[in-house]
Amino acid sequence: MVHAKAGEYLAMEGQRGFRILTSKPAEIQAGDLVEAVGFPKLDGPSPILQEAQIQKTGHAPLPVPVPVTGEGPP
Repeated sequence: MVHAKAGEYLAMEGQRGFRILTSKPAEIQAGDLVEAVGFPKLDGPSPILQEAQIQKTGHAPLPVPVPVTGEGPP
C-alpha cells in the first residue's frame, strides 16, 4: 500500500498501480501488505477495485521513488 485514506487506498503490484475503494475502511497504512477482493473496473486512467474488502498481511518498505527531471525522453 503506497497511500491510505479511509475508504480509498492506492496499491502497487510490481510496477503497476491501482486504486482500492471500500465502504468498510480498514486499519491500513502506507507500507502495509494487503489482500483485497472486490469488483474490478478497468476503464479510466487506472484500474480500480470497487466495493473491496481488505485484509492486512504484513508490512514492507515503500517503493523507491523515481526521479523526475522535467526533460523529455532521451
